[in-house]
Amino acid sequence: MFLKDISRPEFLSLPALLTSTEIPVIQSPLNEISRVSLEVIVNKDNPHGLGISYTHSANSAFDTFLIAEHLSTASYWYFEDNSTIRKFRLGVNITSLSVHQISEATHRHELPNIVLDNLELTGEVFLFHAITTERGASPYDTRNWLYYDFKEVEL
Repeated sequence: MFLKDISRPEFLSLPALLTSTEIPVIQSPLNEISRVSLEVIVNKDNPHGLGISYTHSANSAFDTFLIAEHLSTASYWYFEDNSTIRKFRLGVNITSLSVHQISEATHRHELPNIVLDNLELTGEVFLFHAITTERGASPYDTRNWLYYDFKEVEL
C-alpha cells in the first residue's frame, strides 16, 4: 500500500540521451609508484658463483638500474644487460638494465650466474643497489628514485 502512493519523479521517466560514444582518456598517474626487490645469492661451492635476481613493477614508464659497489675499493660496476657488467666512475652516464615504456605489473628477472672462481674475490664485500626511476631520469639524483633496494654480500 505504501509504495503505491509514491509517485515516480519525472526525471527518472525520461530516456537517457547519449549524444556520442566517449572514449576514456588514458592519463599518467598523478604519483608514480614503483617497487624493486633485489635477491643476491652466493654459492661458495664449486663453481663459486653469484646468483642475482630482481622483481620490479611500476604504475608508469620506468627504468631499473642495478649497480655493484666494492666496499673496500669504492669501485662501481653497472649491469648494462643480462650479460654485460661495466666499471664506471660516479657521475658518468650509465645505461639502465631494464627499460619499460609503459606501466608493468610485478615480474621477476633472473640474471645468468656469475662465475667467481678465477676472480680472487673470496672474502670481499660488495653492496648491490637496485634503483627504479621515472623513464629517462638520472639515477644520480635521489629525487628521481621511485624505489630503492640493496643487499650486502660477502663473496
